[in-house]
Order: sequence, then structure tokens, then C-alpha cells
Amino acid sequence: MQVVIFNIGKERFALETRLVHGIEKMMNITSVPKSPYYFSGLANLRGNIISVIDLKSI
Repeated sequence: MQVVIFNIGKERFALETRLVHGIEKMMNITSVPKSPYYFSGLANLRGNIISVIDLKSI
């Protein structure tokens, strides 16, 4: 089994590679007024607008 290992804060996690769609460099995130504390904003990923969630804050 192959895994991707990553850190969120001081904790370490692993996901099987079959569950990972891709790994991207940090991109520009546009904040959205009055959004919940865990919602970082919106980003453009290859022409698609995606929601960015801050897992460390949850």
C-alpha cells in the first residue's frame, strides 16, 4: 500500500494514494465575507472554482 503523509498543525496523517486526486502548490485564495471561521475562501484550480477549508481550525 502506498500512502501520502502530511501534517496538519502538530499532527501527522496518511491517506492511501488511491484516495488522493492530486497535490498542488499553494494558490491564491479569495476570502468570502461573513463566511464561517473554518472556510478560508475560494480558489481557481485549473479553471474550476473550489472551496478551501482550513482543517487545522476545525
